[in-house]
Amino acid sequence: MRSRIANMLCGLRKDQAGASLVEFTLILPLLVLLMIGVAEYGRAMHQQHIITKSVRDAARTMARDPRLFDPATGCSTTVPPALITQTQTIALKGTLDASASYLISYWDNPATEIVITVACVSPAGLESPIGKNPGTGSMHDIPIVTVRGQVPFDDIGLLSIIGMSPPTLKTQHVQMGVGL
Repeated sequence: MRSRIANMLCGLRKDQAGASLVEFTLILPLLVLLMIGVAEYGRAMHQQHIITKSVRDAARTMARDPRLFDPATGCSTTVPPALITQTQTIALKGTLDASASYLISYWDNPATEIVITVACVSPAGLESPIGKNPGTGSMHDIPIVTVRGQVPFDDIGLLSIIGMSPPTLKTQHVQMGVGL
């Protein structure tokens, strides 16, 4: 009787039928997790690209606005509220149309997610078409526009499953005033 059971166990140990299915079943959860992670990383990169591009466009548009620089008096760090609102709208919506939809649906709070600063910098070493005073030929300070954008990443829940909180996507663009 013992030899019969021993022969059966020896035969089971050598039998390879179904081994591939067992191995695949063990690896499948890891493969699915890896695919979801790659997709999530791609979504994060796409959202980062959107905010980087929109912040850059907003800074460039603001740097060309004539309200930022007066040829007679030069640069002013006092920015009209309408220009701030216009720049925030461009950053969040990609257009001046306030009724347009947001580029990222949950990126909709200009007060906390878009920060705009203007500094007046000496033109020494800078080439700018707006720096020269037309009356005297002397140089005015040049406005430097900085637009910062941030938005929390809207993940699909994978990060919370592994105990991580979603990162905040941040970007900034600095643009020298170029006038019209």
